Amino acid sequence: MKNHIKKLNILLALTLLLTGCTATGAPAEPVVEDEPAPVEEAEPAPEKNTGYHLADTLFTINYDPASTLSPIYGTNNFNCDMMSLMYEGLYRLGADFTPERVLCESEETEDGVTWFFHIKRGVVFHDGTELTAKDVVDTVNSAAGGSKYSTRYSKVLAINAADDYTVSVVLSSANYDFPRLMDLPIVKSGTQRATPPTGTGPYVFTEDGYLEAFPLHRDYKSLPTDRVYYSENDLGSLTRAFASKEIDLLNRDTTGVVGLNFHGFFETRYYDTTNLIYIGFNERTGAGSDPLVRRAIAKIFDRDSIVSEVYGPAVRNAPLILSSALGEYDSAWEAGTGYDPRGFYDVISTAIVYDWDNDGYWDNSAVAASLDIKLIVNDDNDYKIAVAKNLAYALEANGLRTTLQILPYNQYVRALEGGDFSLYVGEVKLTPDFDLTSLLTYGGRMNYGNISDPEYKALIAAYLGSEGEEKKENARLLCAHAAEKVDIIPVCYKKYAVLTHIGEVTNLSPSVSGVFTDIKNWKIDLGGREND
Repeated sequence: MKNHIKKLNILLALTLLLTGCTATGAPAEPVVEDEPAPVEEAEPAPEKNTGYHLADTLFTINYDPASTLSPIYGTNNFNCDMMSLMYEGLYRLGADFTPERVLCESEETEDGVTWFFHIKRGVVFHDGTELTAKDVVDTVNSAAGGSKYSTRYSKVLAINAADDYTVSVVLSSANYDFPRLMDLPIVKSGTQRATPPTGTGPYVFTEDGYLEAFPLHRDYKSLPTDRVYYSENDLGSLTRAFASKEIDLLNRDTTGVVGLNFHGFFETRYYDTTNLIYIGFNERTGAGSDPLVRRAIAKIFDRDSIVSEVYGPAVRNAPLILSSALGEYDSAWEAGTGYDPRGFYDVISTAIVYDWDNDGYWDNSAVAASLDIKLIVNDDNDYKIAVAKNLAYALEANGLRTTLQILPYNQYVRALEGGDFSLYVGEVKLTPDFDLTSLLTYGGRMNYGNISDPEYKALIAAYLGSEGEEKKENARLLCAHAAEKVDIIPVCYKKYAVLTHIGEVTNLSPSVSGVFTDIKNWKIDLGGREND
């Protein structure tokens, strides 16, 4: 057997990126919770500017009039940013996903199953009517019936208005992180499908090219500008519009499908998301069906180098299945989980494999058959392709014959659904409570690899159904079990980036709940340009 102990060649995987190959398409749609990343199809249109304002004079964001402004159903990235000016949730999630009260005065639960949310009194919608518990109930029910939030509220057995200002929720199982799922933007009952629905946010949408500060909002006097303007720019004109300061803020998935090259001076603020990039196995057959082979493969996957060289600051390294951004996470749990090529041979030598035909590749000794690996990845994301190329190189270098297939997105999904793979590079957007049920439990909608370990269900339930020190211990147990079984290899959690021109916006602290949810703390200084 030839010596296969080699460190990953990062430059090999970066070739595609450094030769200027950039994916094209329409602006990225955010991933629906617990679904794979969508593909983008349209080529960029010729550059144009259909803005509603004079360049360099007004604080302006981008807008897509062809997409809805409903926070319940809308998924267009630009419009979702605008929605966080128009709507508010019971909570806003902080940097470590801790829920911060917005429309909620207080919450209570004794068992994590039955919850009572007491909403603030005196909050008014843009039409002057007062927010009530019925508005919250009807918004959640509408969201639960749509595709965008269906997974988030799948464990809600009942939600009712206990009185005008109290919402009661009964869950199918205990979840002490349920408030994280209540950052859903609330709309007035009966307007869920209006264009747009009626909200309680600090700004009101107008058809005149701007959002107007809402005088009855509690933070009205603290808002940094009376108007936030919007402009329509397609992908072909977006970079020019930002460079010329016609657009003053962009919120981007910098490791997504669309490659945009920005010029000039601007500030980048990253914030954590629940989007997990990972390597999945097919446990029905071949290499993925042997837990020792899976464990061995994990030891030759140089995650640290890939994250550093391929993704950079746009992601959070994920040595374990849970995000290290979470308050209950402890980096001490990561010991022994890193790149370990010598450990590969210690583990692989205990598996039922041998170089049966002396060709330099491991075979399944039980049936004297090749242990060939088919690794698949979707062709519309350079970063995931780089991960796949690095992994393929490491597998080959360590005696595992590997075929890398870079597939069009639809073919990639069909291969996943049909089990036509050994390994795959995947992405899932978890719900804000980091419920891993759909990814790791039998029958889960994201469980393409046929993971069937019953312990995951109990471990996930224990993690969600506890708090304080008990929750931290249950998080450790979940991470340890996933690291031991290696049903998936976590790579990283994505960060999104907010771009603004240098010095023009300060005190900005975006989160997964919205770019503008803390706008009352902002200061906007356009350097002599008008901002109100």
